[in-house]
Amino acid sequence: MKVRIDGFHVVNTALLVLFAAVVFYPFYYMLIYSLNVGEKATSNLYLWPNDFTWENYAVLLRSPFILNAYTITVLRTVVGTAVSVFFTGLWAYGMADSRLIHRNLYKTIATVPMFFGGGLIPYYMLIRELRLIDTFAVYIVTGIYVIWHMILMRTFFQHLHPALEESAKIDGASDFGVYFRIIFPVSMLIIATITLFTAVNHWNAWFDAFNLVNDPALHPIQLFLKTVIQQNIGIKNLVDSLMDKSLDAETLRQIEQIRVTNESLKAAATVITIGPIIFVYPFLQKYFVKGFMVGSIKG
Repeated sequence: MKVRIDGFHVVNTALLVLFAAVVFYPFYYMLIYSLNVGEKATSNLYLWPNDFTWENYAVLLRSPFILNAYTITVLRTVVGTAVSVFFTGLWAYGMADSRLIHRNLYKTIATVPMFFGGGLIPYYMLIRELRLIDTFAVYIVTGIYVIWHMILMRTFFQHLHPALEESAKIDGASDFGVYFRIIFPVSMLIIATITLFTAVNHWNAWFDAFNLVNDPALHPIQLFLKTVIQQNIGIKNLVDSLMDKSLDAETLRQIEQIRVTNESLKAAATVITIGPIIFVYPFLQKYFVKGFMVGSIKG
């Protein structure tokens, strides 16, 4: 049996493999850099650590800041995602109902902010008047409604068969009953997609904390990473700032022995920060792909 080799597919596959390697290698290099002794990380470090060590992570994990930042980020992601999906879904269900009075007006009001914003200063003044500055609630309240997610969910709801809602109404179900008992269960594809989008946005967010939260105890992990990367002040001062206390002679001696450097600490902090998203993304990638189509065409 002769196997026919298509030249186009061979070239296409080779290019895709090369492209995947180019995209993947920076993440892999960051990982092996973080697992290498800092002083030796710049010499012949290509495919694996040339002097393996866990000490870059050990120094970071001794910091009370990173554990607190992880806790804030996890809480923000879980609570913020649940609240946003719940209220955005209710909004989308209402906007999908053709009986809604002045629906086109509401649609226009909702669409305008997607293209025009008031600016950072008016936004800050609004958050200040709402007394959300330096509170955990600022992460949740400001992300309750996402207009683009509402549009995707509304379009999906409009494509559901009207008989689903009509049969429930005949049985005496209220609008809330129809949504939670009928619409929500049959819309798990769009719900899962929006949940994933929202969770990733919350995990990666740092700009709102940078502008609206001054208390370090409320800073998320991404802002912690930004702080570590920007501190080009020498290894002693960097570690000292991470520990939030003066380093004793014994700790300094241990740091000198393990030869941790600024760059190796930054690499370890980057891996710790992006690790969860990089780990779960391959298993959830299909939802990202479907999310761009599910709210646009009838499936």
